[in-house]
Amino acid sequence: MNLGWIDFSDSDRKKTMDVLRLFQEQGAVDELGIGVIRDGFANYFFPGTSTIQTRAKYFFIIPYAMMDTVRDTHVSSVQQALRRLDELEKESAVILKKNSDEQGIIGATVLPKWVVRTPSTIYWNGLRTLGIFNAGLFQNISISEYFRLAIKLREEKKASTLGNRKEDAEENNKDDVDAGDFLFRNFWHLPYVKNWKDELSINLTPNEADYLAIKIKESNPKSVFAFVIRENIDIEQYVDFSSFSCDLKQKLDEENASMMELADRFNDFISIAQIRYNLMLSEGRNDTAQTLWEDVKSRASEYADSVDLEAVFGCLRLHNKDLKKFLECFKDAVIRGDWDVADHEILKQEVRIKGARAKLKNKSKYPEDKWIGGYKLDYRFTDARRLIMDIRKGGYHV
Repeated sequence: MNLGWIDFSDSDRKKTMDVLRLFQEQGAVDELGIGVIRDGFANYFFPGTSTIQTRAKYFFIIPYAMMDTVRDTHVSSVQQALRRLDELEKESAVILKKNSDEQGIIGATVLPKWVVRTPSTIYWNGLRTLGIFNAGLFQNISISEYFRLAIKLREEKKASTLGNRKEDAEENNKDDVDAGDFLFRNFWHLPYVKNWKDELSINLTPNEADYLAIKIKESNPKSVFAFVIRENIDIEQYVDFSSFSCDLKQKLDEENASMMELADRFNDFISIAQIRYNLMLSEGRNDTAQTLWEDVKSRASEYADSVDLEAVFGCLRLHNKDLKKFLECFKDAVIRGDWDVADHEILKQEVRIKGARAKLKNKSKYPEDKWIGGYKLDYRFTDARRLIMDIRKGGYHV
């Protein structure tokens, strides 16, 4: 099948590319429909994060760029605003690359070209979730909707001040500043920093580190994300979610500790499906899958018996009946040690989700030594760890 589109604008192009990305191959865990559970736990533990966020600095670069876009009186439409924001984000990448050789600069590897998935689209939900953008007043607002509303308010505010203009130029300038401050107070909980691009660095300043730490603690005070910052946990010592959870469960409140235990037990359980999936795909010839299977098979029944699927779906408020049925049937087969039935459930689930594109229906297309998908779920621990390390490096201390 050939796909094409008429490219009317940058925003139309980005929307189209977002749709096309849905057709790209995902890991086997997502192909089995587990992503909704993984993301549910991740949002609970580390709200405002995503797997494609790179550095904490973008929680400041994007608001400043969006404020500058609205402040620019030559920008009078949403399309112009989106183009100007895109330009500012690219300019920032150029400056960051020039000023630093650190990792995590979005677009650094493709400059002078630019990325399809821009920093603003990557961080927008996080800006709202952490309360940097005033999502309380503007629920579920998109970037385009923000620009439409902000430009409208800017023009209304400008018009209302025209009748009060003084001939004194200094008073006129004050009116312009007041109009800008009015807009930013409505939309942002972040003070505007003039000349923010001067000497721009991917590292946080002490003020930025303090601000972001406070927003994480204030916006989601009961989250694990906030707990780690509030209690000054040395997150750098942990290499993955499992090691992090093992230690932290002893320090958390009862509710968070219970959720972590639930996530750990689900992780152990679903890793069995991941191993079996790769064994099936390689018809038993994947050495990695075989080694992992030899290590876990004696504990597989215990892992399956210990996971509380009712609690998983209940605590995460999930209502996916097909996914729940698959997991229950797979769990029952694992407990009984009936691997023919367990493997059949895996095949049936992938075919239900992917149809003719199911890898298990097209085994010959995949090298037998290639591992498909992940092994243990990370629940965005690695992404949150990177952000917290940026905050620590910026100079934040409890």
